[in-house]
Amino acid sequence: MRAAIARFDRLTFRTGPRLLPGTGAAAGAVRLADGTWVAVTVPKCPPGAEVTAVAASEAPASAKARKSRMRSPWSAVEAEHCEAAGQDGIPGPALVAHVDSVARSSLANQDARVPACPVFHACGGCSTMSSSQQAQSDAKTAHVRGLLGEAPVARTLFCERETGHRPRMDFTVSHGAWEPAPAPDWSAEPLAGGDALPAQRHEPARAPVDGAGPPPSRELAGHTLAVGLHPLNTGGRYHGRVLEPHACALQGPAAGTALRASREALRRRFPPPPWIDAHARSSAKRRRRKEAPPAPVPLELAEAAGCACGDAGCALAVQGMPRSGAGPGCRALASEFASSPPDGMDHGSHVASVVVRAGFRPDPAGAVRLHPPAARSEASREDALYGGGPSLPDARASEELLVVLRTDRPLALADTSALRGAAEDIRALVAAAGADAAAASAPPGWSEDEWASSVARVRGAGDGDGDAAAAASAALVGVVAAWQPMSTPRGLRKRWGGDVAAESRWLEGESSLLAGDRGSVGQVLWQVMGREGGAAVWRNRPVLVEAAGLDFVQAHRDGATVLFAEVARAVLDLVAGGGVLSPRPACLELFAGSGALTLAAAGVLGPSVTAELMPAAVARARAAIDADGAASVTALQADLSAEVGWQRVAAALPPGGAEVVLANPPRTGLPPFAVGAILERLRPRALIYVSCKPETLARDVRLLGGEYRLASAQPVDMFPHSPHVETVAVLVRRDIAAVAGAP
Repeated sequence: MRAAIARFDRLTFRTGPRLLPGTGAAAGAVRLADGTWVAVTVPKCPPGAEVTAVAASEAPASAKARKSRMRSPWSAVEAEHCEAAGQDGIPGPALVAHVDSVARSSLANQDARVPACPVFHACGGCSTMSSSQQAQSDAKTAHVRGLLGEAPVARTLFCERETGHRPRMDFTVSHGAWEPAPAPDWSAEPLAGGDALPAQRHEPARAPVDGAGPPPSRELAGHTLAVGLHPLNTGGRYHGRVLEPHACALQGPAAGTALRASREALRRRFPPPPWIDAHARSSAKRRRRKEAPPAPVPLELAEAAGCACGDAGCALAVQGMPRSGAGPGCRALASEFASSPPDGMDHGSHVASVVVRAGFRPDPAGAVRLHPPAARSEASREDALYGGGPSLPDARASEELLVVLRTDRPLALADTSALRGAAEDIRALVAAAGADAAAASAPPGWSEDEWASSVARVRGAGDGDGDAAAAASAALVGVVAAWQPMSTPRGLRKRWGGDVAAESRWLEGESSLLAGDRGSVGQVLWQVMGREGGAAVWRNRPVLVEAAGLDFVQAHRDGATVLFAEVARAVLDLVAGGGVLSPRPACLELFAGSGALTLAAAGVLGPSVTAELMPAAVARARAAIDADGAASVTALQADLSAEVGWQRVAAALPPGGAEVVLANPPRTGLPPFAVGAILERLRPRALIYVSCKPETLARDVRLLGGEYRLASAQPVDMFPHSPHVETVAVLVRRDIAAVAGAP
């Protein structure tokens, strides 16, 4: 951890006119008394704002220093600021200073605004919430263009919904809470002199300066179990404590009720271990190294946990997390994938995080009206493809909530009795908060006073909290426990061969319904059937895909429809633009998951095959296909890193193979076997690549560049208030493009 050097109590400066595109930070500069310019990177601050900042620290800006501090959360900001030195009128820095908190920020700039979240300044997420949608969109466009080139990259599309859009939020479970500093003064008035900024200045920190700003964030007293989000950390140690918001603005208020109920239930069921009360957090790692290895558990419990080797020292047969470099059999494999709590964060609950999932299920009597969203690339206009058109269907739907208790070990080794009790408490707390709290009697194990206090905290006292609690009570469908390995063990597949049931346990983890009626929520997608007059023709009813446990889903429920509609638009353009594709082309989707991408674009595709490794995801894809009546779509479970997987895909495709391949890989991009298969085995006429990381997209475009040419790229803002962006890239085979005259 780098040493922070306090240099200033107060900095006054104007941030640059644009966000730094890779990180979403704002940047400014201050001139010291000796004439040295100091560049200042400013988390949580809009561009073009007049800022008074406090608690600054400095660090050398050299590449060597940055490399030696790669664990610093702001090393990426440092690197980007140094690379951008001299741009936007900001001089090259002699030092780089990190501003830990903002005491006052003028919002006179049109790209600046008051953030929608009351703990925005202290939370580690949503770094650009104080900037307008247009400023965020422009930064993302610049980032993608910088990696892919100006010509084929369109302006970023964004949806109007900026809050309440996340279908899944993960909240860390830890052993202590973090109290945020008071919020900055997000004043709309300039600091002085109208639009003119006083001379950029600093005031040395030799003595406290009156009004220098709020105190920094600090630990809350007491050591109860906490459930929340990581705080903004610019180098200080916070020992794994989390910030406990009343609700997260990225999810709806009803999800906030479920979060607070989970917090109360887990805190009641899992008191802190003794070492926390003894204030021994920082020495936990050293102490665990000195402790004797945990004792083996009975063989039947080891087998239930998945042990197949019979080794008495196997890590899967031990109540505790495996150590790397352990002995033979499953123990050596377990070290590759077992989830271990980070040092100093073992709070004794066996719950690593609480996941709140939100969804919708089509229902004629539902209280929520859904329709395809509009998308814009500029704040002043609506995009023609999605903003209405000849058909704009809507549907009524019921809101659904699912709480997932993600454990840090296989469920057979977790305290399932306590987890089941916590799940029942969560349901009871949500139900009581949504009803008349005074009429709800305490369940077994709770005193009346404890119960009344917890219900009051779950219900909340703010505007709209009562309605949110009532909505949560009607929407909560279940509470599940789930475990998921941190990575896929290659050796395990080789050892167990074709035993798909055993393999899927370690690929996907496992889940168990603890309380409620159902362990999944619905995800609604709208399907583009064609185009008329430049506008989308939508199907008259949505596609429903189930999302269970820890399943992957797109991060923006409206943005997912726009993202998938962009894929349909790309297919239509390739059909119309010189005949690169034939009408309703045969399609193969790689890394398909539950098949949402192909299902959403099925209206413009012909025979389609989705290929996915995870058996449970394939089962959900097949269920969605059956429910939707999409007879032209086939969902395959196939390991495409092996020859047998490609043989299954080839047998399912029509005789001519796939004209177009859809790829939606993880952030790491296309693995080498997929790049090789596209170039040598599949050779589609076109590849439509959906990427959530522009850097790996640019790398793969270069790898495919000998055979495929980037025809277009459309960024879509699936991650408001962050520097991340999704991109739909269209690549056309060079020989086809030359004949068809494709762009």
